[in-house]
Amino acid sequence: MKNCSRYCSIVIAFAFLIGLIVYYLFANDIMYIPSYSSFYFVSSIVSTVILSSYFLVILLNNSDTNKIKDILVDCGTISIFGSLGVIVTSFIAQWFGCCKVSYTFNILISLCIFFMVLLFGGMFLFINNYILKPKSKN
Repeated sequence: MKNCSRYCSIVIAFAFLIGLIVYYLFANDIMYIPSYSSFYFVSSIVSTVILSSYFLVILLNNSDTNKIKDILVDCGTISIFGSLGVIVTSFIAQWFGCCKVSYTFNILISLCIFFMVLLFGGMFLFINNYILKPKSKN
């Protein structure tokens, strides 16, 4: 896909913008999560399921390895990176006791949202490029 790098750049910029907005909202006490430990737990479970489904698709689809390579190089990379980022950020937040210091909590929640936007943006690009508009075999 010749335009996939452009779309990946747009997703990364959008994720960065959403992360900054979330940081601003939490830093100025405009937004509040009463049970932030359950947020981190649920987000890590969702990203683990999505990451394992990516790897399951790769393992089960051994008939067309070029398509798998295209998926991983084009848009699957940012989705896998986003999923791993959510898992690591959630693990760090749970390990530090969900960060009683407010600026650390704000940074971790904005990082988690940034990685979630990367995850779902990569999934959207994958669905758009390889399921809704498959490549023609000429």
